[in-house]
Amino acid sequence: MKRNCKGDYGSLSSLKGERILVTGGTGHIGSHLVARLASEGSHLLVVARNREKLDGLKRNAPAGDIETFVCNLSQAQEVSEVGEHVGSIDLLVHLAAAEIPKKSPVGDDAGYSVENSVMATTNVCSYLGRGAKKACLASAAVVYGLPVYLPVDERHPTEPQTYHAAGKLAAEKYVKIFSQRNNCPTVILRFASVYGPGEAAQRTIPSFIKAVLRGSSPIVYGQGLDMRDYVYIADVVESIVLALQGEISGCKVYNIASGQGYAIKELAQTIVNLCGGTQPLVYQPTTGRKFDYVFDISAAQRDLQYSPKTGLEEGLRHEIAWFQSQVTTL
Repeated sequence: MKRNCKGDYGSLSSLKGERILVTGGTGHIGSHLVARLASEGSHLLVVARNREKLDGLKRNAPAGDIETFVCNLSQAQEVSEVGEHVGSIDLLVHLAAAEIPKKSPVGDDAGYSVENSVMATTNVCSYLGRGAKKACLASAAVVYGLPVYLPVDERHPTEPQTYHAAGKLAAEKYVKIFSQRNNCPTVILRFASVYGPGEAAQRTIPSFIKAVLRGSSPIVYGQGLDMRDYVYIADVVESIVLALQGEISGCKVYNIASGQGYAIKELAQTIVNLCGGTQPLVYQPTTGRKFDYVFDISAAQRDLQYSPKTGLEEGLRHEIAWFQSQVTTL
């Protein structure tokens, strides 16, 4: 078992007082990042679409210097106006649309992907990122598509299989050009399956947890032998902090994962056991192709000093406890 994430991460003293603009600050990753940076004395400028969520973020974050802006990043005029209000910044963290869309009719819609990944990213680069000393883009490991070898490293071919993945890869290309033209050192982080307290309920881990806490059986599609790489939210936040603190040049791409694979049925059974359940797993047929995802994180370990500190079982305990405290979500 790896160490508990709490208290094991380094100081953010080098980011104290820095003007850091964070897009998507009310999302799963963004809200955790804002809380971390606010507690360390950074001046945060947080951009998101929903005023109610922004107000809640500001209320719940540790006492800190936080300004919030409501903005649809796909609308150039809105982003330009926010840019005028914000003025100069030191660091840019673009997290908007960082997470895989929720299962819905527009979950993998081409237009939705273009609007929320490509257009939003170009607007952020054009109106919010100019003058920044460094930038960090949240991408996703799904840009690789179906793995042709394991573990997947940053040199692996990128063959997106969904509109969402294609949009993330296109956003990466725009950010690389932005980095070159503005002489802005930039880090692109390709996240594996991020989990932890606050995770959207439509994804695999929350779905399993909610089912077990209700007394139902988790549903596993196929034989459940597909391997996935799960990375805990605090480790993801730490990777962003390290990217902002590190000395880099040009535009670099890194996998952020645990570097370990777990079969989906193993994940489901672990959740049943941690919840104290006795219900059996339920298997349902699937037409999807079996594939495994495990990532090589050696580049991030070498260049960013990234080291995931929370093992899967420990991270699941934290997420289960969070769900148990959220009575209305079960």
